[in-house]
Amino acid sequence: MNKNERTFWKNGFLVVADAVGYEDEEYAGVYGIDWPLQDFDEPQPEEELGIPTVRGAIWVATKWDSTYRYWQRCLSRNIKARLLLIETELDYPIVQLPYPVIWEFVGYDVAFMTGNFYSAVQQELIGGTTKSLKHWKSNLNRHRLFSDADVAYAFLQERSAQLGSDLGLETYGEFFVTRVSRFNP
Repeated sequence: MNKNERTFWKNGFLVVADAVGYEDEEYAGVYGIDWPLQDFDEPQPEEELGIPTVRGAIWVATKWDSTYRYWQRCLSRNIKARLLLIETELDYPIVQLPYPVIWEFVGYDVAFMTGNFYSAVQQELIGGTTKSLKHWKSNLNRHRLFSDADVAYAFLQERSAQLGSDLGLETYGEFFVTRVSRFNP
């Protein structure tokens, strides 16, 4: 299947900060501390941000104004957080983009999107937990993501074929190619 046959749905917005020990100025994907204000005794953000609580849905915000304010609160607390637009082949949830907000496409991540946003690109490829996929590293762009969906799908296919034979691969959850764009104020 080529990218002309794929449909990436605009699922929603994600605020994520680098995880401790994984600070990486270049990586712009989904892995990290999602919704980082939870560590500051703020209430769970589901209702405020319109995050679906349906099992199997991506845990992304669907309310732009609330998400933008949440991201601003992160920055005011000196949390270096990314505000991302998440697109996958999953058709729930779906959001309309705010206008005239500018999004910068940064690349394709391969991640467990209906769970903890574990990124095979960040953890296994960049982090080096597996040696069997290291040849894919040369395909990463300056944001340390794949620039081309077909390459990301090929990586996912090879990774899936190695499940069970490489102890460095995360086996829990279904991984998706995820189109990632960053808010560009």
